[in-house]
Amino acid sequence: MSYRQRQLGVVPSPQDYRDYKLTRVTAVKRAFPEEYTCPFLVPKPYDQGDIAACVAYGLKALKEMQEYQERQIFTRFSAAYIYGARGPADYKGEGMIPREALNTLLKRGDCREAKFPGIHPYPICAGRITSEMDKDALPQRIKTYTAIHTVEEAKTALTELGPLCIGFSVYESFYQGGNLRLPNKATEKLNGFHMLTIVGWTRDNRWLALNGEH
Repeated sequence: MSYRQRQLGVVPSPQDYRDYKLTRVTAVKRAFPEEYTCPFLVPKPYDQGDIAACVAYGLKALKEMQEYQERQIFTRFSAAYIYGARGPADYKGEGMIPREALNTLLKRGDCREAKFPGIHPYPICAGRITSEMDKDALPQRIKTYTAIHTVEEAKTALTELGPLCIGFSVYESFYQGGNLRLPNKATEKLNGFHMLTIVGWTRDNRWLALNGEH
């Protein structure tokens, strides 16, 4: 595994037909504005360092934005708790399966960053979780999560529900930064999989994303 792959961290979720579809939450729309940005307070990008914790950081940012939208109080939540609080049957290596991470937020929530700051490899995060952290996390459980498969579903979620996280394949051109073009899969090397938090789109059909720093 390369240095760049270790900095990414999405282990693709196996297909599961039990996933809730977006229509369980809201009707999928077909007409959208030319450009859109969610009216949520967007935090600055977080630095995941050399830990494959992009899923934990993406969901941490999502939780912070949602909580501020509901309560008008900005609270920093813990990426380390999400990264370490996995179920008995969950993947235990570095990186995370997004569905399992979302299931953690559904069942256990996320504690405040003040209770569990920083980020560490998975075994360290898992070993440092305390009953106090669990108690602090429980009120922050999410109600549900849904799978999104199309551009229309993503734009519907953004306009009706708020920011969302997406996992995607990372090719060499991703590291150019800025306004990313579609990769040339015939000539570029696949480096792994990454997660971004999407907050809107532009007139030229580019996603506006909060990407963790490396």
